[in-house]
Amino acid sequence: MKKLLYIITAAALVAGSVAASAQTPAFREKGYKGNVGLQTIELLPIPVTSHGYMFNQTHYLGVGVGAIYYSSFAVYPFIEYQAYLLKRNSTPVLGVKLSNLLLLESSPNFHAGISPSFGWSWGIGSRRQFGIMPYLGCDVFYCYHGPTKDSLFPNPFLGVVFEF
Repeated sequence: MKKLLYIITAAALVAGSVAASAQTPAFREKGYKGNVGLQTIELLPIPVTSHGYMFNQTHYLGVGVGAIYYSSFAVYPFIEYQAYLLKRNSTPVLGVKLSNLLLLESSPNFHAGISPSFGWSWGIGSRRQFGIMPYLGCDVFYCYHGPTKDSLFPNPFLGVVFEF
C-alpha cells in the first residue's frame, strides 16, 4: 500500500509539472489553476492535488483528491473554494472544502466533511507564474457507521501546496 501511495504522489507531481509548463506566465488571473501538495489528516501527511478555474484575481473553484493509508486505504475527494483577499502576489487566503473520506473497506461507513481554512499565498518565479501557500484549518467530518451510530469528528490540519 505504501508503494501505491508513493506512485500516486509521484504521478500527481508529474501531472502538476506538465500542466504548469503549459501555463501562461500570468499568475492568479482568469483561467485554469491548479496545485499539488501535502495536507494532514490525524497528523498523517497525505498528498493532495486540486485543479479548477480562477474566475478573476480573487476567486477560485476547483475539485481535488488526496490519498491516505491509515489502517486501510482511503481516498479524500473534495470541492474547494478559495478567496484571495488582496490583488497582490502576496495575499492572505480564506478557503473552504466540501469533502468525503472514502474508506476502501467493506463496512458501511460514510464520512462527509466541511473544512474551513486560512493560508497565505506567495507568488514566486521571475514572472510570478508559480506560488506556494501554507495553510491551516479544521476538517469537521460527519461519520455514519450504521443506523444507530453517528458522530462528529473534528480534525485540525496543516498543509502546504505548490500553486501553478
